[in-house]
Amino acid sequence: MTTPRVAFVAVFHETNTFSSGETGRDGFAARWYRGGQLHDAFASTKTVGGGFLDGAAEAGMTVVPVFGAFATPSGPVTRPAFDDILAEIEQGLTDLEVDGILLELHGDLFVSGSEDAEAEIVSLVSRLQPGRPIAAVTDLHANVSVPRLTELAILVGYRTNPHVDTWATGRRAALLLADVIAGRLAPVREHAGLPIVAAPSVQQTADEPLRSLIALADELEADPRLVDVTVHAGYAYGDSASTGMGFSATADAAHRAAARDAVDRLKALAARTASVFRTSFPSAADAILEAVTAPGLVAIADTGDNINGGSPGDTTWLSHLAIRHPERRFLTTIADPAAVQIARTAGVGARVSLSLGGHASTTSGEPITGEAEVLAITDGVFRNEGPMATGNRIDMHGAAVVRIANLTVLIQGSATQPNDSAMFRSAGIDLNDVDVVLLKGAAAIRADWSPRVSRIIDAGTLGETDQVLSRLDYRRAALLPAPAVLVEHQDVAGAPAMFPSAARIGERIIVVWSDTPDGWPGGRALGSWSDDDGRTWSAPVVVATPAPGEASVVSALSLTPRADGTVRFAYNGVTWPTPNAADRIATVSFTDSTDGERWSDPITLQSPYAFPAVYGEIVPVPGGEIMPIWGRRSSDEHWRAGVWFAEDGTTWQEHGNVGWAPVAALDEHYVDDGSQNVDDDIAEQISQPRFRPHDATGGFNETSIQRVSDGALRAIVRQQGVAGASDPLMLFTTASGDDGRTWSAPTELGFTGMSPCLRVLPDGRLLLAYRRTVPTVADTAAVEVRIGSPDAARWSLPLPLPTGSDEPLPYEYQVGYPSIVTSVTSGEHLVLHYSYRDGEGRLLRLARIRVPELG
Repeated sequence: MTTPRVAFVAVFHETNTFSSGETGRDGFAARWYRGGQLHDAFASTKTVGGGFLDGAAEAGMTVVPVFGAFATPSGPVTRPAFDDILAEIEQGLTDLEVDGILLELHGDLFVSGSEDAEAEIVSLVSRLQPGRPIAAVTDLHANVSVPRLTELAILVGYRTNPHVDTWATGRRAALLLADVIAGRLAPVREHAGLPIVAAPSVQQTADEPLRSLIALADELEADPRLVDVTVHAGYAYGDSASTGMGFSATADAAHRAAARDAVDRLKALAARTASVFRTSFPSAADAILEAVTAPGLVAIADTGDNINGGSPGDTTWLSHLAIRHPERRFLTTIADPAAVQIARTAGVGARVSLSLGGHASTTSGEPITGEAEVLAITDGVFRNEGPMATGNRIDMHGAAVVRIANLTVLIQGSATQPNDSAMFRSAGIDLNDVDVVLLKGAAAIRADWSPRVSRIIDAGTLGETDQVLSRLDYRRAALLPAPAVLVEHQDVAGAPAMFPSAARIGERIIVVWSDTPDGWPGGRALGSWSDDDGRTWSAPVVVATPAPGEASVVSALSLTPRADGTVRFAYNGVTWPTPNAADRIATVSFTDSTDGERWSDPITLQSPYAFPAVYGEIVPVPGGEIMPIWGRRSSDEHWRAGVWFAEDGTTWQEHGNVGWAPVAALDEHYVDDGSQNVDDDIAEQISQPRFRPHDATGGFNETSIQRVSDGALRAIVRQQGVAGASDPLMLFTTASGDDGRTWSAPTELGFTGMSPCLRVLPDGRLLLAYRRTVPTVADTAAVEVRIGSPDAARWSLPLPLPTGSDEPLPYEYQVGYPSIVTSVTSGEHLVLHYSYRDGEGRLLRLARIRVPELG
């Protein structure tokens, strides 16, 4: 039997598209490996290449090293450098007789002028070796595109961050490739992605939410029908159409359905846990203050200068602050080849005048200037001794150690992340002589440093790897920066108050709310108004009360300004008690006002639904107006989000279905069947977080509709379901080009939520407020705001609004149901929603936000 031969090809570069520079051929020069050089670089190392070599040997295959190019993370690769890489691959693979290919990629390579550089590599390898299976390994932080997947037989990725499983991942790929070559495996793969982007420092696999995602992937992979299940966490600093989280599952051809199910389960878990990712970090100054008062050796992660994320390694923000604390001894690294040469020329023991760091970009800070003592000069070469890439040879291209006041600096000839403390030991630095070490990195530093320090403090420093992603200028990703800025927030109405609807008549802002939840007895609609841009509010007036035979009125987001200068409030009359919570909805009624102070007698409508629920503003259309209503025609069908039409504002008929599909069935829920005892202290009972009278039948419900810049109607619609169940409540979008008669198939926005409120900004962008929903995950309640592209395809990171509570609110407290009204004087957007305060109950809140103009 002939021994299988497999080629080994590697192109590894984690590209930061926000970097100020480019990466040319010289960036790869130190690790440009041809043939046997590639083998020698990785033999007996705990790297992907080492795993390829060891796994192939274990499977009885011969590895033919072809070519490898590796560069430190940095800016986009130039086209000439990339063409040189492709030429090397072509030369090495042309006419080479092999049975398969082992390919190491990062998953986030960007090349100037290329839409998908790694797809180009995969396509070239496939063309040069037609019919030969390719097994690829990518970093955990890969942004995986569909084009590069189509020609891969096997795709596996790291499962740890810090990346301590690179060798195991390379070995796994080699063993799977052996199975394909031997005919034991006919692989098929399913893949899905979500536009979930998180900063690297919060993508540690020992922490949530990645811990649960990786655990689920491991659980799924235990299914004998699956051979690999990989979570691709995504890379925030690679701005592309595929930026975000991805999930891949590989199975034998007979079990594609199992792979599809695995991907769907991972995607669902990610969607409902994404908001667990932390988005706030201590400032540089706060991090320093915390470090200087902490015991033992303390590390500060200089996250804005995360060299493994493509930053230049020369920021000085933390160093300047450190010098202000002479009572502590600080250690850091700064990449500055000119300073290395100055120190080398002067020699050990000399005192030199330096202008250190702060040169690479506008976010690097000011150079550290002053007299420095040269403590050591080295060639900058060492080998990793810690658990990550153990044994790998690292070259800083020369190094010098200097001391400026209380700051010791390891100056590097080229930016090299201090993931391994061997870097400092190689330069003669004793960590026992240090109080605080400033590490230019985010997550990878933790593998070796966590056991060596008393704590690691993440500092939200400025830089080309800014962890505050809303400060980055995304252009191509399926998300936008978060330009919404919180201006201030305040209370509007005391408990009990919930389900607000806000509108404006001239400069007067009117808000109407319910004083009981979801139809409890005695519920009324109350209203208030403000003539000073929402800063002070009138005493409440009664807007609507239950009709005879009804127990309560309830509504949300249904106050609408009309062309005749009035506002119209639509609401439900609700009965109590009933055998089923859904049967409570009895009627739909209107009341109008010219000023918010006096309201007309109600008009009650005839409904084509058996259980109609009012939610969302009325929208004018040619010949009349439409109103979103969700409900069911009968008790045995799924909930539908629909629209009704009226010519005269009083006679309404069913007009179209915005969304109706059995996609939201939940496997557990809380249904209040109306049998609970109700005592006199109803205000206390309705403030309890467990009170959720809902029916969890599947479908769609709450809908917010606006006419967008292209003239179509755009709707954001929520899945029907009960918060707290094990499946997520997703937000969907759909559009209508015929004024609401027909609607496109609903598509997921990529994040969970309920109670959406949609507005259109003057420049065509969308403004969306909603209640975050993260069932089964320990989280705090929140209303979030996002900015979206006009087609709703791209959305910003969320801006969470303050709850007004002194303590974080558990998720179950149902903060939510926002309504947005825009100030005519300031242009700011007022988001009114209800919240919860211990000892008071549910109350009405207002957050004032500003959305800066584009450009």
